[in-house]
Amino acid sequence: PKPGIGDNCTLLANRISSNCPSGSDCTLYSKKYASSVTLRIATAANPIFPSVSIAAPSLISSCEDIVLDSTQSSGHGGRPWTRYLWSVSDAMTRANIPSVTGFLNSNYNDTNVVAIVPSAMLSPGT
Repeated sequence: PKPGIGDNCTLLANRISSNCPSGSDCTLYSKKYASSVTLRIATAANPIFPSVSIAAPSLISSCEDIVLDSTQSSGHGGRPWTRYLWSVSDAMTRANIPSVTGFLNSNYNDTNVVAIVPSAMLSPGT
């Protein structure tokens, strides 16, 4: 399991040592090992919050696929997103469109790729 906020993290004794820098006179350098220490994992003083960014055309023809580009989303700290959930609704009725929502959630669960919704899944006006 991955460590989380409030968990303890222990550095084991004699596992990490100093190293003589490249190009230095290492005969004057004594190798020292770190002693054991236990730290509690705390929250960040200035946490990074997710910022979702989706670029998409405002209008497409009835035979065009919809291209949804979320690659500029940020705030995941260089790690994979814990959860990535699409929700698609009709612009007029605000009703959820389960087929498109399910398609996106099954096939596009991160921001590393551009999502493409095939035109065959759409009907005019949605």
